[in-house]
Amino acid sequence: MRRLNALTTLEAILIMLLMGLVYVYSRQIDSHILEKENYKTTAHAAYSNLNKAAPSKNGMDDFVGKFSNENDIVQYISNSLKVMKLCNNAKDELCWSNTWLWGNAEKSGAQLKSLQYLLVDYVSKDCSYNRNIPHTCAFVYIDSNGANSPNEVGKDILLFYMTKHGFVPAGIQTDTITKAENCDLNNDKYDWGCTAKLLGFN
Repeated sequence: MRRLNALTTLEAILIMLLMGLVYVYSRQIDSHILEKENYKTTAHAAYSNLNKAAPSKNGMDDFVGKFSNENDIVQYISNSLKVMKLCNNAKDELCWSNTWLWGNAEKSGAQLKSLQYLLVDYVSKDCSYNRNIPHTCAFVYIDSNGANSPNEVGKDILLFYMTKHGFVPAGIQTDTITKAENCDLNNDKYDWGCTAKLLGFN
């Protein structure tokens, strides 16, 4: 009888341990799902903000040749958005996350009232840069939740091409360099192509 009771107690302990492991694992899965949904939500908010700055009729054809540097583009975008401050040097003026600097962090940017960070890398005055997407004027980087973590590419740091036809997310099917297949949200594989995938383009 004692032997049976001891075995029953051991089984109960093992069952409790197993239930604990299942609970912890399920919480991790739930957290992972919520995290991905949050990235999607902030990506849509960033894209929506950029689209407010895009001309509604003729794309950006009328603006070809009118942007001479990053400051011009930041100023143009900012005219349509609610901005807390403009920065000539995003790195030094705290308009970009210090945990992801790269060379572009020395470019012009802005801190939006939505708490998003915006950074511009100017590439072509006549929007003739064709390496990724045809007719690109500049690369526009968005940190969709500002200084908050994780500050990682493909999660909250997103890339959009500013073309003469409007803003295009990196990783769409016509992107010749940045591919959405390099992004696998289910296996924590993040890349610039996640911009399009988070927005549902691929």
